[in-house]
Amino acid sequence: MNAQRLNLQQSLSLLSSLFFPVFILALIDVLNFLFLPVFKPSFVIACCLKIYFMAAIAGCVLEVLAGEEYVLKISRFHRHARELAPGFLVAVISVLIIDFILFASIGSFRHWRPFFYILIEIAAACYLAFWAIQRKYIRPLKLNDRGPKLDLTFFSVIALTCLLGGGLVHVSNSIHGGFFYWHNLYVFLLNYLPVFTFVFCASYVLGAYPEISGKFSHQKEIFLINPMFAGIFQGVGFWAARGYPPFFVVLKSLSPKTYKFREFDQVLWHERYYKGGALVCITCFTSNSYEAYKLAK
Repeated sequence: MNAQRLNLQQSLSLLSSLFFPVFILALIDVLNFLFLPVFKPSFVIACCLKIYFMAAIAGCVLEVLAGEEYVLKISRFHRHARELAPGFLVAVISVLIIDFILFASIGSFRHWRPFFYILIEIAAACYLAFWAIQRKYIRPLKLNDRGPKLDLTFFSVIALTCLLGGGLVHVSNSIHGGFFYWHNLYVFLLNYLPVFTFVFCASYVLGAYPEISGKFSHQKEIFLINPMFAGIFQGVGFWAARGYPPFFVVLKSLSPKTYKFREFDQVLWHERYYKGGALVCITCFTSNSYEAYKLAK
């Protein structure tokens, strides 16, 4: 029961770090909704962009869940997209084919089509979690293929997610005023549901393979930290115009290659990042020195 609760807590805590990636997915859907009536190829472009970003987000999430990284590495987006995009492409094409067959053969399908998409996206997220972990970790590490033990808690969370998605569809169908603004929020929330499902299923699968997290937990580590800047405008300005800290380059070049580097460049700090037994190196300017002292303490 403790392991089940930990999987759920880990999934929920990681969702706060996925706000911006999910916002990008929702933005693609909203732009497709706006441009499709006047630009028919926008549907194909939107599908390609969503496949790219979903595969990239999935790779970053798996690295965090497996302990390979502590934060989402945006710099690895393209590498993850190339590695995992084939599986996501197959999943999207399969959903479209099933949708076409049902729409052509069942006259009443158009009435419960939104509910179908909720269920099929959640099912696809579960499958892709299994497939992506096999592709990224199980096969390269040559581990015996053994499935996780799916219990009542797992199916209860998945069922609750489906019900939540169905509730959103029902509320959306009941709202007539201010449709455009509600539609944006509705699309954003619907994109969060399969992302949560993927994270939750992946945490269950990784729980059945302790060898994966064990591979990354016994390395000697050096934490390189460049704290967040104080103030909204200064923080956003430095984040937008930042370069790679020279401090990171110098220490990495002078350190033995046996060390694993954990980089935190203007990242909101969580206590779960530091697990003890690591060297910690912190740099700062005057404007973010308070945060540096707080982290050091």
